[in-house]
Order: sequence, then structure tokens, then C-alpha cells
Amino acid sequence: MAISIPTEPILNILRREKACHFYEVVNRAYQEYHITQDVDAAYALLHAQGKADETYRTVPSVKPKPVRMIYCTEFPSDQIERVITEKAQLMAEHYNLSDTIGRHAENLVKQTCENLGYSELEIRKENHQGIGIDRRDIDVFAKHPDNNYYQAIEVRNRREPVKPSDLPPILKTVTVASRKWQMYIRPALVAAFSPQPVTNLADQMEIPIAIAGRQLVPEAYRSLYETLNSRLALNVLITDQAPQYLRDNMTRYVKAYQYRTNREAWENRIQRSTDIPPE
Repeated sequence: MAISIPTEPILNILRREKACHFYEVVNRAYQEYHITQDVDAAYALLHAQGKADETYRTVPSVKPKPVRMIYCTEFPSDQIERVITEKAQLMAEHYNLSDTIGRHAENLVKQTCENLGYSELEIRKENHQGIGIDRRDIDVFAKHPDNNYYQAIEVRNRREPVKPSDLPPILKTVTVASRKWQMYIRPALVAAFSPQPVTNLADQMEIPIAIAGRQLVPEAYRSLYETLNSRLALNVLITDQAPQYLRDNMTRYVKAYQYRTNREAWENRIQRSTDIPPE
């Protein structure tokens, strides 16, 4: 049976926009046509038909990075170039705020933890009683309101979904902190998006994930992000208050998470770790 690949909706988007960042097409396909997959396959077919092409453009941000742009070949190259240049500059403004956006999400997660009854809250915790954890830090550190352990909550306020390779460093940070500080610490993660296979893998590793659903950005940059949402379909949520969706997911998936490894077994595993040498 032939697989239906949604080329026509993707071509409609490219015809209207002339050129798009690849993830802009992904977002527009979902928002306008409820397409959740096969965007790359649709582009491949359109490229084979000579209707679309791609280029990589280095975004002129503080830390320049190449991004994938795809465009409709029906337009003159100078028109395509103008759109790509405009969108690359807008993306640069977003990338230049990456540290601010990261701290913003940490504050919203801390705010949520406070509302859920957590105590001893710290952001970007790097040491305990004068003992550091090398070059690592913990985004949000808090004592669980109902159980006798702390949670080290990694906060990923990014549009890109969580990848399997993101998970081992979370465990490594908790291992180092637990051993050096002699504390009972368990991991958790808050992220904008996580595919179900990665969420399942994280559960096997006993890393609960709470989904925010969208990247969260500060009200102070509302004008910029309303433009970015319109021109790049960035789909970020502009808010200085933790959204209900995040609060509900943190309650269900982080606060209520049942770690299967008991304290003794967990601490034995930490002590056996070769991540840091014994004192």
C-alpha cells in the first residue's frame, strides 16, 4: 500500500512564505493542517519534482549557527534571498536571548515547585556546604514535599524535543552531586517537548519528564515574540506566570513520580559509580 505524503499542504506553505526555516514549516504544517509527521518526506518529494530546494544559512547571532532553510523554486532568487535574510535576522534576535530564556524557565519551574510545597529551593545550585560539583550545576534543586529526598530538576526551555543523548548527563550530574554532598538526590526533567519513545526511555532510567508544551519566554520581550510567532511560527508562550499545563504536568509526572529503586539500592549505585574517583 502506497504511503500518502502531504506534499500539497507543504507546497502551499512554501508558496505563501516563499522561504522558511525548516522547523517553521513543521509548526505551520501542524497549526494549519494538523500534520504531525512526514514534513521532511514531503520536502524530499517536492525537491525531486523541482518545486522546492534548501540552503543552510548562518544566523548572525552572538554565537552564529547554521540553520536549514527550505524554499519554493517558483520565485526569483532575489525574492527568496530577501525572505531568508529577514528570517535569519529574526532568528538571531531569538538566539541572542537563549540565556535569558533559560533562566526564565528555571524561575517558572521554581515558582511551580514553591506552589507544590517543595522547600529548600535553589536555582543553578553548584555547591553545598562549600563543596562544588565541578563544572556542572543543577537548574532547580528542591526538597520533595512528601518524601525524604531532593530532586535535581533539569530545565530544557528549547523548541527542540528531548533526545536520548540528553539523558545520561542528567544522571551524571545527580551522581556527582549525591556523592560529593552525601545527599539523597533523585533526577527529574522539565522540557518543552519529548517524543514518547524518549519519555519511555527516561522512565526506564527513572528520570520523570514534565512537558511544558511550548517554549516559555518573558513578557518583557512580548513585541519581539509576537513578531516571531507571526513570521516564523515560533509558537512560544509569552508569560511571566507558570502556565496551568506546566503546573499540572509537574504535579503528575515529577511530584507524584514513584522511583522504583529504593534509597539503599540507589545510594549503593551512586557509591559504585566511576563518574568521580573515591576520596
